Amino acid sequence: MTILLGDNTDAGTTVSLSSNGDVNLVEMTALASGTIGSVSFKLNSYGSASRICIYESNGASPTNLLGWAEIPSGVATGEVVTIPFPAVAITAGTDYWIGGQVETTASVIHRGTTPASVDINWDNTSGWSASPPDPFVKASGTSSTPRLLYFEDAAATTPELRKGKQFTVETTLTGTVTSATLNGNAITVDSHVGTTVTLTDSDGSITTSGEYDLVLTDDVPANETITVQVNVIGISSHIFAKDGAGLASLSDVEIIVHNSAGTEIVSQLVTTTDINALIPKQDFSSVSEAVGDTVKVSVYSPSAQVGITYEQALELI
Repeated sequence: MTILLGDNTDAGTTVSLSSNGDVNLVEMTALASGTIGSVSFKLNSYGSASRICIYESNGASPTNLLGWAEIPSGVATGEVVTIPFPAVAITAGTDYWIGGQVETTASVIHRGTTPASVDINWDNTSGWSASPPDPFVKASGTSSTPRLLYFEDAAATTPELRKGKQFTVETTLTGTVTSATLNGNAITVDSHVGTTVTLTDSDGSITTSGEYDLVLTDDVPANETITVQVNVIGISSHIFAKDGAGLASLSDVEIIVHNSAGTEIVSQLVTTTDINALIPKQDFSSVSEAVGDTVKVSVYSPSAQVGITYEQALELI
């Protein structure tokens, strides 16, 4: 995750955050652009109901409330705590006012910073209400306010794709994406609109589910590497045996698979691969069925005159 706004430096003296519903804020410049997903802070003690707030700036004062979050009762003290925060879009280089509000005179004490003159304390004398004041109204006061207080973007999610299928990713490239590779092999770029790139895994050479590097190249030219999760769907390897004895080195083992509606979706020949008569894992990524769907698998060898039929849920292989 990326720190968008605030300061994660644990230094200075301890100071009272606020009391009697006052809102204590400090103006800070955003470090990066993104959407807030969480806020982190450090309490030296917990008093009463408390909030973390973020406001717009008009250049000299806080104005409109952008978002706020309740600090959970009984939150740990003496250590950095992270809680969810509503999604607020932050722009790098823009000033915002951040801080907190406490319901009663029982102060919440935060880790502060020195010298105190670097921070400004704006008091709202209207007291505690259902939500922090919006817009903010200046009353009076200057003092040291919380410094170990920072907002981060939401944890990035790894894009997923099904082997051989179309998928989308978000890019930070400024040019138009013209080519792409997945695990070092070229795949098809279908379109690039805004920050969204649509691609198709036309290579289809990956045989094992896992994370792989997707490399995008634009017309600048510039590259961006994105980690993606490739899902290969099928059934695991299993032993083919007759009367308890493994049937190795067969070249005519036929696997036929029917879905839950009784429609044949796979028919292919395989070879048992070793002295243990293992039938290798079977990749069914090309069918429409999904992980967890139950299929009926029939395995038969004419030369060995043996076959078996069983049901199994499709899985990631």
